[in-house]
Parts: sequence; structure tokens; C-alpha cells
Amino acid sequence: MMHQYRFAINTLRKKGYGYRRFPNGRLWRQTAVASSDRRKADKPGLRSCAHVMAHLAAIGLHCPPHQSNGGRAMKTKLSPEELTAAKNARRVFLMVAELHKLGYEGLRICPFMSSSGCYWRCAVVPARLTRPDHGARLADDVDYYSLPRYSSADGSAYFGWANLKPKTPLALAKKFIAEFPKFAEPGHHPDPAYARWFSTMLEQTAPVGVVTAFGDWEPPLNRMIADFCKEGTVVRLPPAWDGGVTPRFFVCFMYAFRAPIWKGTQKPPSERKGTDAKRQT
Repeated sequence: MMHQYRFAINTLRKKGYGYRRFPNGRLWRQTAVASSDRRKADKPGLRSCAHVMAHLAAIGLHCPPHQSNGGRAMKTKLSPEELTAAKNARRVFLMVAELHKLGYEGLRICPFMSSSGCYWRCAVVPARLTRPDHGARLADDVDYYSLPRYSSADGSAYFGWANLKPKTPLALAKKFIAEFPKFAEPGHHPDPAYARWFSTMLEQTAPVGVVTAFGDWEPPLNRMIADFCKEGTVVRLPPAWDGGVTPRFFVCFMYAFRAPIWKGTQKPPSERKGTDAKRQT
């Protein structure tokens, strides 16, 4: 989607529709007039990613399909700014991989694009805070701003830790456990299905790729959105959280705590064994 967004902005600029980005990420639209008269004709109006796409379609132009998820090929050479942003975001994923190795397989990523389409965001939460029908989206009653979260606008200041050195994935993982015990402890349990998905996702998106669950557009129903990945990369959705009670666990639980039921006056095997021994003597 970021690829389409950049394409839309560049196309509109060539057609005379001036879109300027300000430090806060918002866009101001200018009408299609000569450059010398643009200042007089400025019509301010906030434009999100979806609005820019709609404007492009309204004047008869269309963006090329996003091919990295069925699939855009990754650019042969990213700009320094793009490469830095991709590596910073990727390090959040590598931190979660280290958390899984430390036994916190119940911690999950919930990545998405901001409503403006300018910033990539990711919350790291225990599985119980995700939706039951989507393993990478927050539950409806969860307040995003109360969670451990990262935004590409933060650069390398992960979770507000601007002075943390070194910022290796393992160091970040240990810092996360120490700083966010309220969220880390509920995720301190095995979740092999999600851990396998996460490991596979890292392999598919290597070396600097990231995934997104949704943004200011209609998200795909059966896959994640991948950026900065190889051509044809398709990352399926993560398994949804089942509450931690699998059928096998439930059967073992019921078997362990079932009440012994004996037919008629028949005694339990332990008592019958003693009785049989007495009869033999």
C-alpha cells in the first residue's frame, strides 16, 4: 500500500495536482493550476491515503496493483530513509522472536498502518488481547494507547527507550519483560502454532521485510500485507487465539479429575487386590 501511496502522489503531482507533505504526515491539496498561480489557488484539505487514491481514480487514473503480496517486487535498492525505517520496524519482529525463545510464545504482534497512511505501527500484546477471528488484530475493546507500541515515527526509540544501548533484539526483549510485566507475564506460556507461523513469516520476509494486518483501505481476507519483500511473497494470516484450551488438553484435564464410578457393590481395584490376597492365604 505504501507503494501505491507514493505512486498516487507522484502521478497527481505530474498532472498538476500539488500534494505537499508536512512534518506531521498530513497532506494539503492544491488545485490543478499553473505553478505560478498555485499559491493563490491553495485549497487546504486533509488527505489520507484512501482519499488520495480516490482522487486519483476520480480523474481517470489507477495505481498499479500491490505486487509484493501477490505482488510487487522489492525495489532493487531502497533509499537510505526507507532502508532505515524498514530495519527499525524489522527489529521489533526480531525482538518478539527472542521473546518466544525465552518462553513468551504467547506474545503477538499487531501491525497496521496509521489512518494517514504515513506511519507503520505495531503493538506487542498477549494473545488474549487479539481478536478471536484474526490473530494479528487487536480485540475491539482494547485501547491501543495503553499498550506497548512502536511507530515508525519513533525511529530507533523503541517504546520510548531512546537511551537504551545496545539495541539488539535480545536486549530489547529483556527490557520489554522488565518494563512491561503486565503484558509480558500473560504471554509467558507455550503457543507452538503461533511460534511456527512467526518463524515462517520471518523467513519469508527476510532480510528487511515487514507485514501489516490492515490500514486505511479494505484489507485482504486471507493474508497479511507484506512490504519490502521478494516478488510473490504471500504471508498467510496467523492462527487465531483459542483461549489456551485445546481439545487434547481438555480431554487430559477431564480424565485426571473424573470421579470414580463403580457399578453396584464392586470395589475399586486397590481394595479387590487386598481381598484377593487374603483369600489366597
